[in-house]
Amino acid sequence: MGFLTDLKIRTASPSAKEYLLADGDGLYLRVRSTSKSWLYRYKSDDKQVKVGLGAYPTVTLAMARTLTKEANALRALGTDPQDARREQQEQAKIAKMNTFELMARSWLESASKDRIWSAGYKSKVTRHLEIHVFPWVGDKAMEAIRPPEIVRCLHRIKDRGNLETAQRVREAVQHVISTLWIRAYWSPPRTSSTTVLGACQHRAAATTPPSLTYSYLASS
Repeated sequence: MGFLTDLKIRTASPSAKEYLLADGDGLYLRVRSTSKSWLYRYKSDDKQVKVGLGAYPTVTLAMARTLTKEANALRALGTDPQDARREQQEQAKIAKMNTFELMARSWLESASKDRIWSAGYKSKVTRHLEIHVFPWVGDKAMEAIRPPEIVRCLHRIKDRGNLETAQRVREAVQHVISTLWIRAYWSPPRTSSTTVLGACQHRAAATTPPSLTYSYLASS
């Protein structure tokens, strides 16, 4: 790898008919009349496969080479780069649908029916989450949320002296996580918010959330 230089790329003349400039190891610069972009080419089952790596200069030569090395490493391990990309894109879509806020609102709807909540109680729990949790972790995928983030949400409440509210919020977060886990909507890693869930379960009757402390999480 290394046939191309930044100078060669910048001075490559646009053409009405696209053409490719090889850099090596399957990396090519595709030159069109109005744009330049990167392609990774390889054979799979005797078929030529093309995978786009992004537009130049947003994706630099160095970045394109790094992506090519990663793709070649996948192939060496027996993984098709195009299949890996599709899987990654699918996981990204799932993550967007698996945000804490979306999952929490789904739980609120089902819990209000299963537990026969009054409209006023459901509204109160929803408001607690909207004020104290959603602004910080609502748009995050469930698997991306770490214990300290939940802890900080609870301590913001506790530091204002609202101990009962902190307890209610802690319980709501606990129920959201445990419900999703039980229903197999989400398979959490050990370092995720289930660490908080485990801590919550041991002291569910506490008025304040001492089980959700940084000292506890430091060991996770």
